Amino acid sequence: MHYELSAGSMTTVEGYKGPHVEGQVVYAADSLYIDPSQDHAFVNVKGVISVVSGATIGFNWTGHASLNDNTHRIFEKSPDARTADFGNLTVLVRFEVGDPLLKTLGTTNFVGSGRYLLRNGQMGIEVRISRVDAPVCED
Repeated sequence: MHYELSAGSMTTVEGYKGPHVEGQVVYAADSLYIDPSQDHAFVNVKGVISVVSGATIGFNWTGHASLNDNTHRIFEKSPDARTADFGNLTVLVRFEVGDPLLKTLGTTNFVGSGRYLLRNGQMGIEVRISRVDAPVCED
């Protein structure tokens, strides 16, 4: 299955110790493979964000989604669908940047937890991501 996700935004949370990002999704698409059991999906999202500074950020995430009756209703844009709970979608996120001020986004690992939602008849994905920091090990 292929879903176009060409609306949305990205905003850095307050207190993040990295570059502040605020921008709009220019284009994104989710190539989704649902396994034969209909209980699990592999996700592969790629897109572009235009930030207020004028720079662009390429992003992609891959991950896994646990599916249930409600998630299937969201995919079908059923009127009785409701926003899924966080945690049914987990992702590994990668950014591609050219702007030197945003460089650390492209050299850092991120993971996220997300959910599917249906808003105004349109399917969407909400993902909250976290930077992965290497542990400090002392001998």
